[in-house]
Amino acid sequence: MTMKSLDPFGYWPTFRSRITGLGGEDEPSDLSYILHSSYTAVEPGPAIATVAFEGLAASAGLIEVSVFQLHAEHTPQVTQAGKAGALLSTLARTNRPVRIAFEAIPGAEYAVIGQSFGDCRARAHGVTIGIGPRSATDDLARHRSQFGRLKARLSTALASTERPSLRAPVSQGFSHAQLTEGDFTHWATWLPADDTPESRWEAAYILRTLEAYGRLEKGARGLGFARDADPVAAIAETVGCTTMNVTLRPDEEISAAIDRTIADRPDGVGFDFLWTRGGVMEGLGPVRAETTVGDLLDRLRPGGLAIHIFAAGNDIRDDVFDSNALNRLALGLVADGHIVAQLRHDHHDDGPRTRLDPIVPFGIVVRRATEMMN
Repeated sequence: MTMKSLDPFGYWPTFRSRITGLGGEDEPSDLSYILHSSYTAVEPGPAIATVAFEGLAASAGLIEVSVFQLHAEHTPQVTQAGKAGALLSTLARTNRPVRIAFEAIPGAEYAVIGQSFGDCRARAHGVTIGIGPRSATDDLARHRSQFGRLKARLSTALASTERPSLRAPVSQGFSHAQLTEGDFTHWATWLPADDTPESRWEAAYILRTLEAYGRLEKGARGLGFARDADPVAAIAETVGCTTMNVTLRPDEEISAAIDRTIADRPDGVGFDFLWTRGGVMEGLGPVRAETTVGDLLDRLRPGGLAIHIFAAGNDIRDDVFDSNALNRLALGLVADGHIVAQLRHDHHDDGPRTRLDPIVPFGIVVRRATEMMN
């Protein structure tokens, strides 16, 4: 049995969706209603459902998509087999589908249901639903990463003006003060001495973050992207990690590098950690960068760790991220259920930043949601 296309409104064809432009004309009895397919049989075993909107525009609202299971011989007859949530504005910007993995059982039928609770301001031209067996690629990415020591700590704010330190790395930017810390000195002995301070900091920051978050462990799988020779992969392999290191060609964007190297490979998913550095995110701008980060998170196991280095500063170029752009990126990831380490913007050594401040690398640390592929 292959993937089926379902009518998004097959269960209640006359009901109007909360997303303007979708569904029928009648007021639904459930005011959270976005879509509800009819029930259909699915081949027993690992399965997946996808929901993709066409022409979606949204300024507010969160969608929760569930797969419900109907089995006449079970009590209760209807149960939830899987769910995932996403910010509608994020789906609109990135044009990415919602994916829900579940286990189909013999004798059961399945429906896909979408709901939005609270404020919802969104419009779309159409929506498609697919359901069917999960591929080996989907299944590899489904199982939760077993690596990681630190638990998420509650903080008073997503962004902070505290000075960053490699002793307890979070989402933070380069500073000369960090080059004098013992943690930098430790990792710097492994790094090329003729690299720039910023490049050496990038590598040391990634390695120290992987170490602090329990990813530099024997058996962990890592994926890295850089524009030049990158020592991070080789160093990670000395402790027993298995890494896949991608070097971008001149003027190649990361999306093209993904298509060229790992997009069609069965082992191109299911990583425990990944990183991007060395200008890989340059040229994308905030919206495309958000899409790229989301696509790469799909290549991690649930609970896996991503570290992305951006160019930060007040330059007018679209690919340079100021603090507001970095905060928006982090908020979008949090709204999609991921965990983002606190952002520490005070990455300069002497006082507040000015328009004359240089462009410096800034790392965003993201732990992939553990519920998205359950």
